[in-house]
Amino acid sequence: MNILDHRKTAAAMSMSEGYIVSSNGNRTRRRTTKGWCFQVQWKDGMDSWVPLKEINGSHPLELVQYVTAAELAQDLPSHGGYYMR
Repeated sequence: MNILDHRKTAAAMSMSEGYIVSSNGNRTRRRTTKGWCFQVQWKDGMDSWVPLKEINGSHPLELVQYVTAAELAQDLPSHGGYYMR
């Protein structure tokens, strides 16, 4: 499996939306993967777009390598270690 590309849909949260403020004023990161898809090339040569949630569960190492190489960590609201289990 090889990650080729990524895309962000309108459903993805911006960094400003990536936090929840509790009633006592504490800011907590939202843990979401909504709106992010990655183009994956499979071993048989076929490729498809896969939601971040699915790649996170099945290929976390490849995901971290791609996110690091593509410098996406700043753009993902879930960057607080959620996808880097």
